[in-house]
Amino acid sequence: MQISEYTQADFGRGPLMFYYEVTLACDLVCKHCRASAQENADPKELSTDQAGTLIDQVASFPRKPMMVMTGGDPLKRGDLFELIRYAAGKGLHVALTPSATPLATAEAFRRAKDAGIRALGISLDAADPATHDAFRGWEGSFERTLRMLADARELELPVQVNTTITRRNFAQIDRLAALLSDQGIAMWSVFFLVPVGRGVEEERIKPGEYEIAFEKLWHHSRSQPYAVKTTEAPHYRRWVLRHGGHPLAGPGVDGGRKMHRAPLGVTDGKGVMFVSHQGEIYPAGFLPLCCGRFPDDSVVDVYQNHPTFLALRDPDRFGGICGVCEYRYVCGGSRARAFAVTGDPLAAEPDCVYVPGQDPVPQVADAAAEEDLPAKLHEDRSGQPSSRHGHLGISEQTATGRCPPLAGAMRCSTARAAALPTACPSVMMVRQSRQLDAAICEKLAARLAIKRFSTPGQQAPIGYRHRVRWALRRAAPCCHGCRQRGR
Repeated sequence: MQISEYTQADFGRGPLMFYYEVTLACDLVCKHCRASAQENADPKELSTDQAGTLIDQVASFPRKPMMVMTGGDPLKRGDLFELIRYAAGKGLHVALTPSATPLATAEAFRRAKDAGIRALGISLDAADPATHDAFRGWEGSFERTLRMLADARELELPVQVNTTITRRNFAQIDRLAALLSDQGIAMWSVFFLVPVGRGVEEERIKPGEYEIAFEKLWHHSRSQPYAVKTTEAPHYRRWVLRHGGHPLAGPGVDGGRKMHRAPLGVTDGKGVMFVSHQGEIYPAGFLPLCCGRFPDDSVVDVYQNHPTFLALRDPDRFGGICGVCEYRYVCGGSRARAFAVTGDPLAAEPDCVYVPGQDPVPQVADAAAEEDLPAKLHEDRSGQPSSRHGHLGISEQTATGRCPPLAGAMRCSTARAAALPTACPSVMMVRQSRQLDAAICEKLAARLAIKRFSTPGQQAPIGYRHRVRWALRRAAPCCHGCRQRGR
C-alpha cells in the first residue's frame, strides 16, 4: 500500500497505522519504555493462531493499513517470521521495530526482508554512546544501533529512526540530526515523552521548549536528506503552518519539495490503532485506554464504532484550549499526553503554549498541498460556518443577543476591528466568523483570558458572567463595555 492512498475520508473507516505488540519480551531496560517490557514473554500473549486471526481482521479494513510489528523486542518471538510472511501474504505492508540487542543481526534482517518486511523502525536517542546507552539500559546499544543502520542500508531496507525527546537529550537535537544525515534513512520520527510505562520516571521538557525543538526540526526537515515528523507532538504542525510551511513537506531536489506522507490530522485513534500482546485494543500504544479485547471484539468494529475512538476523531469535543483552537483539525494536541497527565483523553494538551485566536484560519504556503488540509478548514476559508458552530445556525443577531460583549465587538468599526489586540481569543474568532456561537466565546474567555490577563494583586471578580465581561474588557479595550467607550 502506498501511504499517499490514505486520505482524510479514511479516518472513520480504518487506521493508516496498525501497531501489533507481538511480545512484551525485551532484553533492554529502556528508561522511557511505554510497555515496561520484561525479559521473558508473557504466557498470556496471543498464540500463533490468534495472531493469524488478528492479521485476517486487520486485512479486512476497507483500506488495508500498514502493520507495524512492535514490542518489547519482536525478534524475541519465535514465530515472528511466520507472522510476517502471513501478513505480507494478506497484502499488508509490514514494518518491524527491532531492539538494539545481539538478536538484531544482518541475518535476522535478511530473513525478515525475505518474509515480507518492507521497512524497519530503529531507535536512536542520543548522539553519543554514554547518553544513548544510559537511555537503553545496555552498554553497547549505541554501537549496535549504528550497525543495524548499516545492515539495513546494505539490504536496501527503508528505515525510520525513532528518537524520544526528554530532558536527557533535548540539547542534542542538532547533533542527532547531523549524525543521521549520512545514515541513508528515509524518516526521522521525533517522539516527545508521554509519561506512561517506565516513562513516568523521566522528565518531560517544558512547554516552551517544544517551540525551540519545533524550530530546530523544521530547519532540519528542509536541509537534511531525510523527512522529519513528530510523534505525540501534533502541535509541530501548528508551528510549521504558522511559519508558512507545510508539516508534510519532505526532502526535495534543487530546493524543491515533495509531499509524500499521510494527510494532516493523523493522531491517537484517528488513523492509528494499537493491539497489545494480550489482545487489548487501544487508540495508540501511548494511550492505554482499553476499548475492547481481541479476539472477543473485532478490531474493525472497535475502530469504526467505539465511543472513545469516535470522540478522539472529533476535535470539537476536546476540552480546554484544544477544543476552541483554530488548529484543532490539523493538530488537536496529544491525546495520550492529555490522558497521562489529567486522566481525560479529551483534555487540553498540557505541553502547548499557544493561545487560540492569534491567527486566522490556518494557511498553507504551497497551494498544491491544499488538499492535505482537513475539509473543515476549507469550509472556514470559504466563508461557510465551520462544524463547530455552523450546525447551530447561530446568526449574528442571535449571538449578539446572548453575549453583549460580543455585540459590542461586532459593532466596532472596520478600522477598530482591524486594530483589535491579537491576544484576545474571543475577538479574533469574531473577526474570523461572525456566526460564532457566543456560548463558545464565553467558555473560551473564562478559561483563557482570565488566566492570561490577570496580574498580581488584580484578581478577577468571582461571578461567572462578571469574570467573562472582565476578561473581555481586559483583552479587547474597544469592545462593548470598555473604558474607551466610557462604560
